[in-house]
Amino acid sequence: MKKITIAVFMLVLLTVNSAIAGGVNRVSGSVGPRAMGMCGAQIADPVDASAFYYNPAGLSNIKRTSLQLGMESIIAEGTYQWSECGRELSKNSEGGIIPLPFGGFSTRLNDRLTIGAGWHVVGGLGSKYDGDFPWKEGMLSLTSLVPAMAYRVNNELSVGLSLNIGYAQFINAGSLQLGNFRLDMASMEAEADGIGLGGGIGILYRLNDQWTVGASYSLPMEVRLKGSTKPELLGLPLGKYGMTASVYFPGRLGLGLKFEPNNRLRILADANWYDYSAAKQMTAKIGELLEYGQKLNWHDNFSFHLGAEYELTEKWLLRSGVCWHTAAIPRETTTPTAPEVDGPGISFGLGYRPNDNLDFDLGYTYGWGKREVEKHFGFLAPGKYEVDVHVISAGVTWKFGG
Repeated sequence: MKKITIAVFMLVLLTVNSAIAGGVNRVSGSVGPRAMGMCGAQIADPVDASAFYYNPAGLSNIKRTSLQLGMESIIAEGTYQWSECGRELSKNSEGGIIPLPFGGFSTRLNDRLTIGAGWHVVGGLGSKYDGDFPWKEGMLSLTSLVPAMAYRVNNELSVGLSLNIGYAQFINAGSLQLGNFRLDMASMEAEADGIGLGGGIGILYRLNDQWTVGASYSLPMEVRLKGSTKPELLGLPLGKYGMTASVYFPGRLGLGLKFEPNNRLRILADANWYDYSAAKQMTAKIGELLEYGQKLNWHDNFSFHLGAEYELTEKWLLRSGVCWHTAAIPRETTTPTAPEVDGPGISFGLGYRPNDNLDFDLGYTYGWGKREVEKHFGFLAPGKYEVDVHVISAGVTWKFGG
């Protein structure tokens, strides 16, 4: 009986707090320094390893065998303000840098067919708090390995296909929750990981010398997580239990447009839709004792991106952009470890080409937002949320062959 009660507590916490999955999309949705510098506008003109994320048809834009390696660093800061017993309280998340590697290799087999593989981390934002606080830590990340190919049908049209092999990691620590209610006398630490499969398709169509349109769709991915939980009651450890769960990463439909008024300037605009509402239920199993499903209430969300790239000289390029994204997590399940907010972003970037075989790129995005969750029966953490995210991306590209 004791084990079953503990299992139920652990299970409820897992199913509720796993809504962190709704917030794993980056503020700008950017992957790679060129995209970062343009605030995520890239679908109609990916020319480097970012094609493996934005639009696999963009591999046709890479004329020579190329290898790109880089690192992105995220600094996320959050503030939670709430009322308790007539007092106004505030808590800041711990600072720190989250490193995220990315890269890709591609080679052209003939005039029409290009193949390659890329890797990136499209999720990784989480929150961690010190001291006596009900929410200790929350994180859900997805690292993707993406083999892909692109076929140039003619001078105007290219199509691409990709396979997405995703590795997800989940961490959650804090007070237990029963339904949408917190139980501070009990707490739990949970860690789990797993692998899932998805895929994508994309097209690029050049209307004329100035206009290009692009579209891409990434399939949703459901990852089966396996790990362990360690519950405590009144500070006393209650053992360690195996845990399995399934977590949903959404499909993404993106549309992009490129306008090139001259040989030096490119203007890109993107719009993306993420189908989080398809995550109708979260399921988990604690040991061999119990399997449980809980309905979710996530929303489809959107992001919009506008960016520009200007060639100052043959060696130097300037980039900038603005973007906006909406939240997927509803107010009733917003918590300090899942503080997703609507908000804008701005970006700047720089490219340097010392010769025909080498590119250096640097991008920076700053995103911010606020959300106020009113007090309501069943709302997990009413209060005011503020989020600031800084992302720096740097990469180098080597090009081989003539």
